[in-house]
Amino acid sequence: MNAADKKEALQTLWSQWEDAAMSAYLVHYEKYEGEGQVLHVTNNLLNGFLQRMDDKMRKHALCVLGVYGEEPELEIMGVFIWRGTGVIEPMKEHPQYEYYKQRKLDIKSQADRALVEAFWTVKEEEKLTVDGKARTCQTKKFFK
Repeated sequence: MNAADKKEALQTLWSQWEDAAMSAYLVHYEKYEGEGQVLHVTNNLLNGFLQRMDDKMRKHALCVLGVYGEEPELEIMGVFIWRGTGVIEPMKEHPQYEYYKQRKLDIKSQADRALVEAFWTVKEEEKLTVDGKARTCQTKKFFK
């Protein structure tokens, strides 16, 4: 997470990955009508979500979340990495987590591994392609 070279750090992670001890999830905020139209408002949604993440999760989770796309079609998406094979209990109890679609990623799959790497390494103002749609990274935040 703190490494200057994220690609190198991810290679270390992959070499130490244990399916029985870790899992990764793609998350995507399900917007209400009228949300995701203005960048600063969408950033506030993202920041509020991160602020409500429990300190208990710091020992068990890493994530990169960001705002992607262009006004008025902004999306909040990211990747979580948990200790354990599923979503951890403190996250299930997060008051906003139910509004996020999630898909467990298979790290043995080259496509899913590339998706994790893309989220971790994309820089603000660069394009990120998810589900066949390229979106500009407007804001990027890490939780560790």
